[in-house]
Amino acid sequence: MSKYKDKKAAKFLPKEVQDAINSFLKQFLIMSEYELDEIPREYGVNLIKTLSKYPEYRLLAEELLETMTRGDIYD
Repeated sequence: MSKYKDKKAAKFLPKEVQDAINSFLKQFLIMSEYELDEIPREYGVNLIKTLSKYPEYRLLAEELLETMTRGDIYD
């Protein structure tokens, strides 16, 4: 997973969106490093809630929510 270690949210995004994405990415790295099965739900929830505040990212938030509730990520 070292190829993802330096990944960060793009600077053009609103600071709140950057923070939510970066927190989610950090948890992804922790999950990978410790061979965990999933990222704690609150990070996914926070990412979706934050994205949904911005009209330009609302569709992305809806797609993430659909993926997570389908069971592809979370049971």
